Amino acid sequence: TYLIKTMFHRFSLNLCWFIPFAVGAKEDLSLTSPITLEILKFQKSKDHYYETQLSELYGGECASFFRPRINGTRTPVGRQIMMGETSSISHDWDYLKRKIMKKILRYKLKGQQEKFVWATGGHSIAAGHGNLFKESYTMVLIKYVKPLFESIGLQFEGRPFAMGGTNCAFEVSGCVKEVFGTDVDFLYWDYSLIVGQCLACVEHWFQRASLIPARPAFGIDGRSKYSPITEETRKRGYAVFHFDKRVRSALEKSLPLSSNKTLDDLNQMPPNVRGYQCAQSDKQICKDRKWSTYLDPKEPCNKRSHQQSWHPGWQWHALQGHLLTQFLIEVLDDALSAIGAYASDPETLLETLRRQEQQFFSNFFPKNYSTKWPFPMLPTGESIDAIYKRPNYCSIARLPAQIRYAGILTGYSGNYIDSSYDRGTNQTDQSVFSAHEEVQLMWTESNYQTHCKKDLLEIDHTDWFLGATKNSSPKMILPTDSEIAAYGNHVESLVGYIFICRAPGPDLDKKHQLGIEGEGDSLENGDYNITVNKKLVTGYTYIFGCALLKHQGGYIFPKRENGRFEFKFFTDRQDSYVRFTSVMVW
Repeated sequence: TYLIKTMFHRFSLNLCWFIPFAVGAKEDLSLTSPITLEILKFQKSKDHYYETQLSELYGGECASFFRPRINGTRTPVGRQIMMGETSSISHDWDYLKRKIMKKILRYKLKGQQEKFVWATGGHSIAAGHGNLFKESYTMVLIKYVKPLFESIGLQFEGRPFAMGGTNCAFEVSGCVKEVFGTDVDFLYWDYSLIVGQCLACVEHWFQRASLIPARPAFGIDGRSKYSPITEETRKRGYAVFHFDKRVRSALEKSLPLSSNKTLDDLNQMPPNVRGYQCAQSDKQICKDRKWSTYLDPKEPCNKRSHQQSWHPGWQWHALQGHLLTQFLIEVLDDALSAIGAYASDPETLLETLRRQEQQFFSNFFPKNYSTKWPFPMLPTGESIDAIYKRPNYCSIARLPAQIRYAGILTGYSGNYIDSSYDRGTNQTDQSVFSAHEEVQLMWTESNYQTHCKKDLLEIDHTDWFLGATKNSSPKMILPTDSEIAAYGNHVESLVGYIFICRAPGPDLDKKHQLGIEGEGDSLENGDYNITVNKKLVTGYTYIFGCALLKHQGGYIFPKRENGRFEFKFFTDRQDSYVRFTSVMVW
């Protein structure tokens, strides 16, 4: 019945119906093929996305809008949007396609549950600031692509783990596996607004992310200035897709204008088009519709922080999410097609894919890659290659981070949607400041926008660790048993380089906070002290919000007999406390 329906609707006058069949309907598959059912399920799910969901949101414009004419030929936007400035798109595409093929085959042959993990890292735009959290582009992607993966038996897990006002280095790059997880398949980089010209930041992030065990494919929302780094990442066997903003810009310009229309005419426009594009002479209509609002003007969720001019509204995020959805649709389509061609011998195909992957990583970079854009502030005479190439451990309090949600940090797991994870101690609980033997995980309620009860507004928070107070000198061990279990036992390879980071945080009691600050820091002024395995920290080198600690004998701290590091924090300042957001050891 579905095949008959498919053939009939190929000639439907509804233009949005035409997209799936032009994009890649499989009409030559044998009905005896073991993969045929999965292909038909996927095709049906894809048809529903284009026919029903996308058509309702973008109307009849979707046929030409999502299949723009390039050099006289209409091409699905999913095959254009992630090509960008690269000559290696075939390698990138095959890399990601192979990842998905292996998951499908393992599920079909072995019956084991497989999931595809997408993670987004970035600044406030990627985090969706100013909007409802569910309107951020990664959440849009999750909503629409998840049923497509489920149609072929795969789970889809999205991690929208951007952090407002955050560079990709040094804290995030040093804690990249702790933030995004060790099982991520696609890692999307969206930090360009904060990173600017810091090639050293980008290189460190990509080198550390390349060490994630799942060997993710990468996407980058950035300009050509980062291409030298992404090309080096490709040379090590990885895939790096460039999001092509030129394609997006051309799509936006093709949308109908909302200016100079009556209210009735506006209401006839599809919701994702209405108020998106306006003429320069009449932009008020678009400004009035930039942020979604509840009908009740007294609804607290209508009052949201971060609604600045540089933060895009919900329609921008919706389009971004749909463009990334269509990118994954095309890769899924190709993966299924490739499996279908070898449907008679799936076991051999799976083994071939495994061998191909091993070949791609035969020149894995820790063996033969040297840093080309090192941080200029790194001390000379040190074996700094360790912070690029060696395994490390990081305890990070900031959210969002997989180390928090998976329960690795505190032992209590949860998720970001219902806030079921272990939050730690509210800063308003003054009892924790009086005496504590262990470093405490803290959060500041005023930063959570808790006035909105109907929806999440954001999940990125600068939660922090409470170190010393006047009445307590707490300790912290790194790595912990749970961190070794989650990230592997690498204590023997640790050199002894220590970083402590202090991201900008809550203004509450800011005058009483002590911690790493760069110039004129209170550590060097003697306001507080740190010991690492009983060696007194005497200074540090400041690198993008983090401090490479040193003692009287240099930068390398000796390990304990069990290969671990014990930190202790001290202060004699009355009514003051030590605040930091992460600790790393290499």
